Formats: sequence, structure tokens, C-alpha cells
Amino acid sequence: ALNVRQRLPAGFSLAGNGFFRGNDQTSFVQGLFSTSTLQTDTTSGGSTVQLTHEGTILQRKNLASLGVEYAYNRFNITNSGNFSGFTFVTKQLTTENVGGVYLSDSFNLFESLVLNAGLRYDWDHFDFTDKLDPTLSDKKSYDRVSPKAGLVYSPLRNLSLTFSYSQGIRMPTVNELFSQGPFGSNPNLVPMTSQNFELGAKGKWSDWLEGSL
Repeated sequence: ALNVRQRLPAGFSLAGNGFFRGNDQTSFVQGLFSTSTLQTDTTSGGSTVQLTHEGTILQRKNLASLGVEYAYNRFNITNSGNFSGFTFVTKQLTTENVGGVYLSDSFNLFESLVLNAGLRYDWDHFDFTDKLDPTLSDKKSYDRVSPKAGLVYSPLRNLSLTFSYSQGIRMPTVNELFSQGPFGSNPNLVPMTSQNFELGAKGKWSDWLEGSL
């Protein structure tokens, strides 16, 4: 992984990161009437670029961020096993392209009250290839816009109270969407979505004592 950051004129700054990960995994399962071996070769890479501006609006502090994310995942899977005398082998290749764009802003309504808000767009595309049975190959795409908003109130210098609301999304995984062995697939799965509410308080009373709830 590599992270870089550069300050720019007029209150702007630019940050970026890139990563690469390779992971080979072999798992073996022994049941009462079955055995199976799953070999998964995963290659992942991606990057994020974020532009941030710190300044004032109507003489109030404001911090805005705009970011773009992209990641690529490649899953090469071989699954073999024996179930009550029935032998099966599957060989699959799945590529996943993941993209995201987000905008967030933090605005000081008053010295003691900060408003946070943002939007995020997520896009996920799977391209699944069954190396032994091409009729099982498929492609799936998902996308969603998720908002968030919140308030931070500081009635005292070392005490802050927070409230936030956000929506979230969890995309199906490769193993959830596409078949493992002869046991069928779930290509019609849809993403799980959530609505999240959070209340909190945080205080700091000295250099060695702080707490949150």
C-alpha cells in the first residue's frame, strides 16, 4: 500500500492511496459422508483519490471533501469433493469491478454546533465464468446512492454530543451469488441495505482520562 498527500493553494489538499494484495487459500472440509477441498486464488488492487478544501462560508468554518474510489478483484476458484459417493469438480473465474464517488461536508453553524452531511454512490459489477459449464456463466451489476447527516454539539470545551443518520449497503459476495460445487446458485440476490441511527457523547477531562458513550 502507498499513501501520498499534497497541500495545494487556497486551502485545498489532495490525498491518494493505492494498494495491491495477493492471497492464496486452500481449505479442506471433512464431514460424516463428505469431503471437499476449496482452492481460492485472489488478486486485488485499487486506489482512492480525495480532494479536500478547508475554508469559510459566511464567515463560518467549512470542510468539504470529494473522493473517487476504484478496486479490481479477481477470484480463481477450484472446488472438488465427494458426497456419499458422488464426485464433483468446479472451476470458476470471477472478476469484480468496484467503484465509488463520495461528497461530504462539515459546516460550523455556530462555534459549538457542527453540521455534517454527505452522499455516496456505490457501483459493483461481477463477471462470473464457469470454466466447465459455460451455461452457468453470468454477469451482475449493482448500484446505489446512500446519504448521511449528523450534528455535533459541544456545550462545554471538553464535552461533545453527537447524532447521526446514514444509509448503508452490503453487496452480495462471489460465493453467495454463484454456485459452489453442484449445489446451485443465487444469482437473483439483491444487496442488503440498512438505516443507521447513532447517539453519542465524548468527554476528555485530562491528558490521561477520556470517555465515550
